[in-house]
Amino acid sequence: MVEGGDLGELWSNVDITGLVGNILNLPAATLRHLETSVEGYEDVVDFIKQQVEENGVCTTIAHTRSHWIFLVIREAHVMIVDSAPSAAVLHDVKRWCTRYNLPDVYGRTVPTQIRGSNECGPFACLYALLYQYGPAPPKQNEKVSLN
Repeated sequence: MVEGGDLGELWSNVDITGLVGNILNLPAATLRHLETSVEGYEDVVDFIKQQVEENGVCTTIAHTRSHWIFLVIREAHVMIVDSAPSAAVLHDVKRWCTRYNLPDVYGRTVPTQIRGSNECGPFACLYALLYQYGPAPPKQNEKVSLN
């Protein structure tokens, strides 16, 4: 995070893991570049499936198409909590889930960031914190700014 800067500045996986890493099953950016085939995902997917089997859920913040999203992975479905929903990101997550035999994907409608802003990192962290400690992220689809 940029010192003294606004929350909209681009966040790195280090920033995100530092803020919410203790509540995620996987550190931020473990699932980087979902839109491409990357070596080593098989071990990560085995870990995800083990977490789901043992705990009923695996949570992480993933990065795809220069965008951070919060994922809640359960046996029956993968929920995408996304502050700037797009068909391309949804397609990447669906293709990744299909490739590794993970369950169906759906997106949860939540407040969204202002179009063109770089607030996806803070939003993903907020959604992770709300998921862990409640209340759940609001369901309305309203534009909000973290500035």
